[in-house]
Amino acid sequence: GGESNFTVVMVDGVQLNNPTNTRGGSFDFGNLSLDSVERIEIVRGAQSAIYGSDALSGVINIITTRPRVGHQQVVNVEGGEYGYWRGAVTFAGLTDSFGYKVQVGSRDSGEPVKGSEQRSDEANLGFTWSPANQHKLSLDYRYADGDRNSYPEQSGGPLLAQSDDLYTSDYTDESWAATWHYQVSTLWQSTLSANRYDREERYESPGIVPYTNVPPNRADTDFERTNYRWVNRVGNEQYWLHAGVDRREEQGHSVGTVDFGVLIPTEFELDRATNGAFVDVNAWVASSTLLQASARYDDPDNTDSEESYKLGIKQLLSD
Repeated sequence: GGESNFTVVMVDGVQLNNPTNTRGGSFDFGNLSLDSVERIEIVRGAQSAIYGSDALSGVINIITTRPRVGHQQVVNVEGGEYGYWRGAVTFAGLTDSFGYKVQVGSRDSGEPVKGSEQRSDEANLGFTWSPANQHKLSLDYRYADGDRNSYPEQSGGPLLAQSDDLYTSDYTDESWAATWHYQVSTLWQSTLSANRYDREERYESPGIVPYTNVPPNRADTDFERTNYRWVNRVGNEQYWLHAGVDRREEQGHSVGTVDFGVLIPTEFELDRATNGAFVDVNAWVASSTLLQASARYDDPDNTDSEESYKLGIKQLLSD
């Protein structure tokens, strides 16, 4: 029920929402290659007590292909009408103590609608190492770039638009994540992680004739986010607790203009850091009744601290 920029979107645990973009921070799933996706996890409902204020509507975690025991080489190629094609190559493997993944892919949408084209490239690298049974270290890297052009939204498209000038954009994404899992005991797991996300995006829109409501506009944006997180899980399948601390550092800069006959600048600057701590408790008090409680404290730079709370009950009414 919330707007799309109220949902946190992550790839392998790295948040990809960019608050400096024209979508208000929402994520464009059209930039993601399906060849790299193994599964998707969705947590519905308000999750701000765990993931911070961005997660008012929920959290989506897209998990890329994981290596399996042995060594695999996979080639995917497909094509279609209007010049559409997609291809990807994957090398992956897993032994008792070491795992790796190398995947590269490219996609071209062709031109199914006049003026509508999109191209993208993506590379995913992943390495895991288990020096002992209770330790696991992992390192992931993702690179993506692309460009597209189309008629501006609500302009009427190739049939009804009063101008054939096209909206154009291009972007570059980079992210990395390093994680250490430590199984302290059968009831206690500790996870320490650090990740970084960088995005550069540029767009230029011709506006919509007669330009009074949607004038020509353009913007260049650069954004980077670094996250540090330490989470501990204690408990069993009936009672469990998550407790952790995190720090988020964000820097963003957008430079653009809106053309009302006179160019008006639309510059935007973001520079903030937030320290946080949270606890989440879950308990099956009966075979069909789950109680949940969460609390979070955030301390941003240069503004007041905030607290978030969540209390819930889940009842299984029937099979």
